[in-house]
Amino acid sequence: MLDSDGLRCTLRAVIRQIRDLQQANAAVGRPNFSIEFFPPKTEEGEAKLFAEVLPALSRLPIDYCSVTYGAGGTTRDKTLGIVERIQRDFKMTAMMHLTCVNATQAELAAVVRDAFARGVRNILALRGDPPGGTGDFQKTAGGFEFSRELIAYLKTHGSFTIGTAGFPEGHIAQKEGRLVDWDFLADKVSAGADFVVLCDTNGGCLPSEVAAITKTAVSQLNCKVGIHTHDDIGMG
Repeated sequence: MLDSDGLRCTLRAVIRQIRDLQQANAAVGRPNFSIEFFPPKTEEGEAKLFAEVLPALSRLPIDYCSVTYGAGGTTRDKTLGIVERIQRDFKMTAMMHLTCVNATQAELAAVVRDAFARGVRNILALRGDPPGGTGDFQKTAGGFEFSRELIAYLKTHGSFTIGTAGFPEGHIAQKEGRLVDWDFLADKVSAGADFVVLCDTNGGCLPSEVAAITKTAVSQLNCKVGIHTHDDIGMG
């Protein structure tokens, strides 16, 4: 039987960094396939996730699973626990979301250390939504104001693959238009993001919108990283 150190070594050998998966897929012309989960809100939903959904998904050619953080960072511990269990029990590569909301830099540092110790190597770094999901974002005293600051921190504190969000229509809080928002995307890539997940604001990214942000990011903003969309699964 493996002790905790032996188990961590085994997981490190199995779990891959998403940037490596993307490079391998690109080399053979294969698209990236990922699934995003909202942490279950009920015990029944969590039981179904681990007993039915994940066993089924583990038999499919999915590159990785992504687990969200909850508005205001409300599912921080649950998110980390689900990511750890996906990797440990199902030997699937998983990515945790991490936001700047309601956390000081010291608190985020503790989460990052815990994540790394549990074998997490892939993080989607986000500014995050305000508590309750409404209103304006308010920086926590002693925390980060922008996701690019969180990305820069992660780049120097652990061997993580770091994802960031891109918005084909522009972020909902961006009042100066999508081109200005895309400049901010370039800043996040410059800070150390390894790939971009495109997020929609109206129920779905149209192919024309995806093509526009991809063309601009690559040809004008020099964002030479992977850019892709994702699908969500919610468990009650």
